[in-house]
Amino acid sequence: MKKVIPLVLLVLSGTALLQAQLRAHKRSGTEVSLSSISLSASSVVGGDPLIGTVHLTAPAPWGGAVVTLVVDDRGDSSALSVQCVVPVGVFVPEGATSAGFAIQTSAVSSSVTVSISGTYGVTRSVSFVLMDADSAPTPELPQSPENQTKPPTFVDYFNEGKLDTTKWVISTYESNNYAGGGSNVTFSASNIDLSGGNLRMELTQPTASTSTGAEITTKLSFGYGTYEFSMRAGSTSPSSSGSGTTESGQISSTFIIHNPPPTYASITEIDAPEIEGLSARNNHIEWTVWKNSTATDPTPEYNVVQNPEDGFHRYKFVWSATSITFYIDGVFKSKCTSGIPTVAAVIDINFYGTNDTQWGGLATVGVTRYMYVNSVKFWAAS
Repeated sequence: MKKVIPLVLLVLSGTALLQAQLRAHKRSGTEVSLSSISLSASSVVGGDPLIGTVHLTAPAPWGGAVVTLVVDDRGDSSALSVQCVVPVGVFVPEGATSAGFAIQTSAVSSSVTVSISGTYGVTRSVSFVLMDADSAPTPELPQSPENQTKPPTFVDYFNEGKLDTTKWVISTYESNNYAGGGSNVTFSASNIDLSGGNLRMELTQPTASTSTGAEITTKLSFGYGTYEFSMRAGSTSPSSSGSGTTESGQISSTFIIHNPPPTYASITEIDAPEIEGLSARNNHIEWTVWKNSTATDPTPEYNVVQNPEDGFHRYKFVWSATSITFYIDGVFKSKCTSGIPTVAAVIDINFYGTNDTQWGGLATVGVTRYMYVNSVKFWAAS
């Protein structure tokens, strides 16, 4: 829901990056340096993605902090450069203490240990094992509860022709620069339609800086358990089975949040997922976990579904006291094990406009778009 830009690929020379670091240090009254680098896994099969996170010792100073990254040369530098690619640097926004970055890996013929070093004030390193597909052990992935032995605690198939107002509240408010996306958004009840046997949300952008979207939230709050949304991301298709294209200037989202709108508060917020209209990231499924307004792993931008606007996918997460596990169409994708929120939250579904080059994309004026949801299900944890 929030505007989060944890990953910035910097195409700068090493000298320019070091100069930027020095300027940031001089502007800051508190000495800030790199504390550590963490990884989303300790090993990965070559060709699979990996996510890293840089952590600072204190909030980034005015102007932000740039942590330079390199893949350490342990003998055959040319081979390592092919097997593992990291951005030149990671930008940590002012006031933040961490930021994520993508690690691209390639297939290998035998396992190899890869070390990545980051520098901001001091240098820290982290290592992982890059495995070949044939010799890698079969991973013990978290079990996706595909066949629940009990009915959902909460369910809505949106197939009754009208919204069940005993379960849902329709948002009808306005918000300037909603979610930091550069658009003054109006949420309207008239942009919600259930006549087609599912929930259809409509988005229009009459001007670059204004948009009218749709949002509903549950009346009840929910806690630990399994959440599943069957959603087709926003496109120009006026029917749930028709063809359409994604357009710049939109966010399709299903999430849970502690305070219902318009008084959002990220005491608990699990974005699962947010899908942008921004062309550079419209195939990315963005998961973000918030606890007390602080974002934690997993870092967003997993390019795991091509053209999510073309059809329905099941986006599921399992929230427990120790982890949040994410699935798409029953297949494990990511797991968060730190900063787990503990406060119950309402379910929120919304479709809104943006006008920002870094979040959702610039507005596409005059083009109507539609987002669809077939079902929402929740199973309370045993």
